Amino acid sequence: MYYYVYLIATLIIFPVWLILFIIRKSNRWSMVSVGLYLRFLVIPLEFIWFKDYWHPLKYLSLATLLYQETIFYFFLGGIVPVIYIIPPTTNHKFKLINFIIPIVILMFSMLIFTNGLKLNSIYSMDIALIITALMILYLKPKFIKKSILSALSMLIITIIGYKILLIIYPNLFNDWWLLKNISGIFLLGIPLEEIIWFLLFGLSFGPIYDFWTE
Repeated sequence: MYYYVYLIATLIIFPVWLILFIIRKSNRWSMVSVGLYLRFLVIPLEFIWFKDYWHPLKYLSLATLLYQETIFYFFLGGIVPVIYIIPPTTNHKFKLINFIIPIVILMFSMLIFTNGLKLNSIYSMDIALIITALMILYLKPKFIKKSILSALSMLIITIIGYKILLIIYPNLFNDWWLLKNISGIFLLGIPLEEIIWFLLFGLSFGPIYDFWTE
């Protein structure tokens, strides 16, 4: 029943990615690089989310989930740096330290808040994304507008995408998510935690390519 759920989710966001890839010719490398960055960043986090946030392995094998997620997160990551009105910089003076800092923040936050303070992993991830966004905006305040526009854009895409997905899989959240471990609050039929995660993802990852290269 759920074997193709991530591929369907990818088909929902792919037209957005394709349009942006076509019209943002000078920013195609940012779409590819952030897509790859997000994909490999999420892989280790998945094994933490399995414990307390959701259980897709009840319906999919690990190999199936990872290969489908690889495709999905590549396109999602490609959308976020160019979805806002202001395009990313075309400057390619890459700074390795700026590339590494967000990874360190995310991993240490998950370690401290989930393993240390025993918070649910989705809340730890939210905290990590907030810290990442605050760090980027403190060092580069000129990215504030980009971050806000990206967050709002990702919020709209999330709501539209999930509403389409729920037409095909109306019981998706009840079957996949461990709702007893989170707030249980739904907005427009979507768990509050999902809406917040994508909003914060846009806030922190929207300007991330600029942060690497400025």
